[in-house]
Amino acid sequence: MPEQQRGSGVPSGLGAPADAAGAEVMADPVGAEPMVDPVGTERVTPPPAEVDSDTDRPSGSLGTRVSRGLGWSLAGQAVTRVGIFTSGVILARLLVPEDMGEVAAGLLVLNVIMAINELGVIPAIVRWTGDVKRATGTAATIAFLNSVLMYAIAFFIAPYISRLTLTPGSTWVIRIMSLSVLVDGLVAVPLAMLYRRLRVLPQMVAEVLGMLVYVGVAVGLAASGAGPNSIAWGRVLGATATGVILIGASWWPARPNFDLRTARELLRFGLPLAVSAAVFEAVMSVDYLIVGRELAGAMLGIYLLAFNLSSWPVSVLSMAIGRVSFAGYSALLGDHERLVRGFVQSVAVALSATVPMVLVLGFLSDDVVQVVYGSVWSGAAAPLRWLLIVGGLRVLLQMAGELIAVMDRPGVVLRLRFIWLLLLPLALDFGAERLGLAGVGMAHVAIAAVVMTPLFLWEVKRSGMPLQPLVGTLPRPTLAAMVSLLAMTLVSPFVAEPAVRLVILGLVGGGSYLAVLLPANPVVTRTWHQLRGSQEAAL
Repeated sequence: MPEQQRGSGVPSGLGAPADAAGAEVMADPVGAEPMVDPVGTERVTPPPAEVDSDTDRPSGSLGTRVSRGLGWSLAGQAVTRVGIFTSGVILARLLVPEDMGEVAAGLLVLNVIMAINELGVIPAIVRWTGDVKRATGTAATIAFLNSVLMYAIAFFIAPYISRLTLTPGSTWVIRIMSLSVLVDGLVAVPLAMLYRRLRVLPQMVAEVLGMLVYVGVAVGLAASGAGPNSIAWGRVLGATATGVILIGASWWPARPNFDLRTARELLRFGLPLAVSAAVFEAVMSVDYLIVGRELAGAMLGIYLLAFNLSSWPVSVLSMAIGRVSFAGYSALLGDHERLVRGFVQSVAVALSATVPMVLVLGFLSDDVVQVVYGSVWSGAAAPLRWLLIVGGLRVLLQMAGELIAVMDRPGVVLRLRFIWLLLLPLALDFGAERLGLAGVGMAHVAIAAVVMTPLFLWEVKRSGMPLQPLVGTLPRPTLAAMVSLLAMTLVSPFVAEPAVRLVILGLVGGGSYLAVLLPANPVVTRTWHQLRGSQEAAL
C-alpha cells in the first residue's frame, strides 16, 4: 500500500535512498558550477578513478565493487518489495479508501521534508576528500538539528494540510509519520559512510529487517482497528529498526561536533542538492494535494494505491542502481571514456528491465487491481496505466540527474525541477477537473515525456555526455516491446477470467519480450558478468 517514498528515492536527489532510516522501505519511489571553498580549503570533489583518497574508501576494482553492490542491492530490493507488496494486499482488505487518503496526506508532508532533512550532507560526505572524521562530526550535528526543525514544521502544519486535502482525520497521521525524520537525521552520517565504502550488504539487511518490522506493526495494528495510524506507526518503528542496523554497521568512529568552516564546505555542495531533491519530491507529491482538493479523500486513497502499484516494480531497479551509481560515477570523473561507457551501460540495463514491467502491467491494469486489491479499489486502474509510464520515465530521469550532478552541475538539476514544479500543478488540475483520476495520470505523462525528458537530455549533452550512444540502447527494447504488445493483444480475446489473464498474458508478454531481447545481446552479457563481480567487467 503506502510503501513508497516517492520521487527519486535518493538522498538529495543523487542516487541513494532518501529515507535511509527505513521509511523508504515502506514505500517506493529522481544537482551549480564547480564548487570551491571560499576560504581556500580543499574542493569537495571525488578522488580520481581507482585511487583511494583515504583509508575509509575501499580498494580493488571499481567495476567489481559496483557490480557486486548492484547485485546485493537488487536482491535486497526484490525481497523488500515482495514483502511490502504482500502487506499492501492485506492492508487493502483491512482499510478503506478514506483511510488511505489520510495516509496520502501524511506522505505529502513526509516526502518533502525527508528530501531536505539532512541538508545534503550524505552526498557531501560521499565525495569528501581529506580528513573524513572532521567532516562527519559536523555533518552529524547539521543533520540531526535540521531533522528536529523539520519535525517541528511538520507537527505545526499538519492541521492545515488536513484541511487542504479534505482528509479531516490526517492531522495525527502526519504527526506520527513525521517522527521518521528524527531517525533519518541520526543515521545520515552512518549511511553516508556505508555509501562511501560501497558497502551495500548492510543496507540490504537493514532494509529487510525494517520491512519485517513495518509489516508486522502495520498489519497487526490495522487488524485491531487502528486505521491509518497503523501505517504511520509501522513506518516509524520500521525506520527505527533499520536505523539501528545502519548505525551498528557503519563503523563510524567520530562523534557529533561543529566546525563552521567544515559546515560551509559541506553545505556548499550538499544544500543545492537537498533543495533540488525537495523540489523533486514536491513535484512527485503535488498530485496528492490536487487530487485531495479536487476529488476528496476517498479518491485520494484510491489514487495513492494506483501510484504505489505503478512505482514498486520499477523502483526495485531504480533504488538498486541508485545505491552504487553516484559513488561509481564520482570515481570515474578522471576517465571520461569509462564514464561514458558506464553511463550508457546503466541506461541500457535500466531501459531493458523497465520496459516489460511498464508494458505488461499497463496492459493488465484492470485485472491487476481486480485480482490483487478487490472491487472496492477498481477506480485505481484508470490512472495506473498512465502512472506506470511515469514510473518508467522516472528511472531514466533519475539517472540523468545523477550524472548531471556528478559533473558538478547540481544547480542545473534544481532549475529543471523548478520548471517541472511550475508546470505540473497546472496540468494536474486541468486533468483532474475534466477526466478525474485518469486525467491526473495523463497530465503526469504529458509533462514528464513531452517537456522534462527533452530538457534533461539536453543538459546531459551539455554535461559532456554524447547522446548518440544512448540512442543505440533503444532498438532492441523497442522491438521487444512491440512484439510483446502484439502477442498479448492476439491472446487477450481468448482469456476472460482476470486471475487467469494475469498468469497467461503475463507469461505471454514477458516471454515474448525476453525472446527478442536476450539472444546475442551484448548488454545482457556484460550485465551478467558484472553481477557476478567479474574483474573484466569494470566500468
